Amino acid sequence: MFEIAQTTIKVIVPNERIRDLFVQEKDFSDLMNDTFKEEHLLLNTKIDLERFPALIEAMKTVKPMTAQEKYVEMVKKNPNLDKLRAAFDLKLDMN
Repeated sequence: MFEIAQTTIKVIVPNERIRDLFVQEKDFSDLMNDTFKEEHLLLNTKIDLERFPALIEAMKTVKPMTAQEKYVEMVKKNPNLDKLRAAFDLKLDMN
């Protein structure tokens, strides 16, 4: 979410990780400067999870996965992972 006031662009994000992405993204700052024809735009970030109700709902429905469930999901995405494990005779710690 964006709010623009004079030479300040306020970016509202759901968490610190997303905020860090915006702050580090040089291309975004350049794009904003070019778009608004203003050389000294300030980027102000604010963390406000409440402004992202769909994300809040998604976070509620995610259940923690066991190590075995994670491995099974990874193998579904890339069956070569299990071949690699077998080739090196690796044992999985499923605790």
